[in-house]
Amino acid sequence: MTNILRRTLTLTVVLLAAAAFAQEQGRWNAQFHPDKTVYLMLQTGMDEQHGMNQRSLTLPLARLQNLNFTPGSASTNAHFEIKAEAGTITFTGVVSDDTGAGKYSFTPDRAFNKAMGDLGFFVDPDRQLSFVLHDVTVAYAKAMRAATGVTDGDLVLKMARLSQHRLRGEHVEAL
Repeated sequence: MTNILRRTLTLTVVLLAAAAFAQEQGRWNAQFHPDKTVYLMLQTGMDEQHGMNQRSLTLPLARLQNLNFTPGSASTNAHFEIKAEAGTITFTGVVSDDTGAGKYSFTPDRAFNKAMGDLGFFVDPDRQLSFVLHDVTVAYAKAMRAATGVTDGDLVLKMARLSQHRLRGEHVEAL
């Protein structure tokens, strides 16, 4: 009986870990600006558990890695990535002039979750993509914990978002 219980528990843990680190997939739209920034919107599909999720932000064009096109050029297939400690977002699609659209997939980095956990931060797998978009690093989380005493991963993410808005000179009422 104990062996059956151990096997069941082991299988349950493996399945939960696999689910927590499954790839998120969705659609993207982008507007490339002359000031070398990109307005990026990500959308996941509808499902009963999470509904529809939409994220949008403006990033420096330099955050897009392995870009196989030049923004503003003629219509072409597109591939690029956003890499950060929390994982990698891979984009495929089509761009034409200053706009683009297609599909994305997000692969979380387990080492990021472990390092954040070692610091006492829980990173919700459903929000880990936001840690990539806002380039939240383990070092940043550690510095925020030392400066403010915060131990909540979501609060670290909010502080990163706030500081990015302030760097761009934007007034922020609430996040």
